[in-house]
Amino acid sequence: MPILIHYRFIPYASFITFFGLYLGVVRNPNFSQYMRFNSIRCNGFGFKLMVWGYNVMFVFSCFCFVLVSCVMGKTPYLPFVADATGGQM
Repeated sequence: MPILIHYRFIPYASFITFFGLYLGVVRNPNFSQYMRFNSIRCNGFGFKLMVWGYNVMFVFSCFCFVLVSCVMGKTPYLPFVADATGGQM
């Protein structure tokens, strides 16, 4: 419990932990592949950063797709959405 209290008290502790795990475990080939994968995946800051990055890339891709389609004067075709809509009509 004292470790958790200090972890919450120290500013940027999750950031420091992320780089500590990344440099100490993930980049170390002596650990098993599963240990390295789970240590980077379960880390709070790293996982949140990865999720935010994927979300930003997805929204940016959708925005560019719709914007380019609108500028070209065409109706955007989204494969799964268009198929579902066509089935409902």
